[in-house]
Amino acid sequence: MQQSKQEHTNRLYDLYAEGLIVISFVILQAFLSVPRSELDMPIYLSVLAFAIALPPLTSIIVLHILEKRYTYGTPDGKAVGRVQTAFFVGMVAAVIGIGAAFWHVAWFIGILFFTALLVVTALITKYLPHLHDHPGSNNPDET
Repeated sequence: MQQSKQEHTNRLYDLYAEGLIVISFVILQAFLSVPRSELDMPIYLSVLAFAIALPPLTSIIVLHILEKRYTYGTPDGKAVGRVQTAFFVGMVAAVIGIGAAFWHVAWFIGILFFTALLVVTALITKYLPHLHDHPGSNNPDET
């Protein structure tokens, strides 16, 4: 059961990482073609944030593929903590890059994005503790 729960968590992390990677590449595609003389602060910040975000986000996907292939062994607790920290840094950096892209369009759109992000994060944080697994539910953790 614990292995199944870990696999489910890894799939969620992979989905988060994959979504952020795709969004990052779509935005980077537009920004990397901007001449250096036309770079403004939001574009620079966005590209910098994606440069920080992409290595940990892609690494988490590769790590989960390797964990699935080599199922023996248990990772060290410190190593797990470092990987989770790197993944969190990658997520935060990608979100900053997305927000900076909105800021490039108009400063108030960037502020609206970050405000909406904070509100949704607060709502989800309040909502998640109320979720419980019920016996007999179609839950991948119960296989």
